[in-house]
Amino acid sequence: MTQAIPSLYLRILKTGVTLLFWASLLLISVIVIKEGKDFLFGDDHFFALENVDLHVANPNDRTTIRRAGELIHINPARVSISFAYDDPAAFDHVKWLYFATTLPLLLMGIALVWLLWNLKQVVDTIGTATVFSQQNVRRVRMIGLCIISVYFLEKIPWWFGQSYVSDLLNKESIAFSANHTTSILNGWMLGLLIIALAEVFRQGVVLKQENELTI
Repeated sequence: MTQAIPSLYLRILKTGVTLLFWASLLLISVIVIKEGKDFLFGDDHFFALENVDLHVANPNDRTTIRRAGELIHINPARVSISFAYDDPAAFDHVKWLYFATTLPLLLMGIALVWLLWNLKQVVDTIGTATVFSQQNVRRVRMIGLCIISVYFLEKIPWWFGQSYVSDLLNKESIAFSANHTTSILNGWMLGLLIIALAEVFRQGVVLKQENELTI
């Protein structure tokens, strides 16, 4: 009975990670198909800059800018700016910003799926003789690299869009302040920590192999 509880927890862990991987893959696939369909065949276009480092005069106010074929909504409370276009001509002027926003998000989705796949592969080996292997060392290292990539890619849209948004607010005489330096230190630290753990794991694998040869 004492061995059944860890076995049950392990099955729950493996099932949960597997379901998370397939659910994430399905969700990202649906988003990619929808975005591609809307871009190629849709008349209306919508995209948003999230987690922008922007502060308007009153953080409780929502600012909406309406122009021909264009609707820009600034929500300081959620630190986001959304762009909506029902005129293809108006959208053409900001198509570069659309790609600078959506492509990093697509790459983030791919990195997250790859992270979860490697995590699933590692979890699947728990409780087996292959858990301490060079393959798992590479997988854990890849998880750390994926974490760093996700945090880096998350900042790219605002790096591209901050000058455009600043010029837009200046033209509309909207008081604001913006910090042009965005930190990705937390992402780097977490990713490097995982990579360091992979190195510890690798040394454990080497010691295990040496002990097996000695025996």
